[in-house]
Amino acid sequence: KTLAPPGEPTPPPGPKLDLLAKYVAIENKSRAEKGKIALVAVRQTYQMHEADTGSSSVQVASLSHKIGEMTEHLQTHRKDNHSRRGLMAMLVRRQKLLKYMRRKEPDSYQ
Repeated sequence: KTLAPPGEPTPPPGPKLDLLAKYVAIENKSRAEKGKIALVAVRQTYQMHEADTGSSSVQVASLSHKIGEMTEHLQTHRKDNHSRRGLMAMLVRRQKLLKYMRRKEPDSYQ
């Protein structure tokens, strides 16, 4: 540190950019935040246009990603029956969406 001469105010400290970069780095985010970031990436790969978040293919892809995360969670926490029920609901919802896609959008079902 450098000391300012008497009578002069000390300059304000600058931002510590290296600490800020460490703080916002992906490896320091929580599991939920990492999951949200991954879900956005999955949605972007299956979008038909920029604002597409509700088409069948995007919904199936996001459900598949969530099912994978929930399966991983249940392998660690075997007795978590509340999450298991949510997983079963997601499986049924994905199954219904795939059935709809097979019937209405056969080219995108492939």
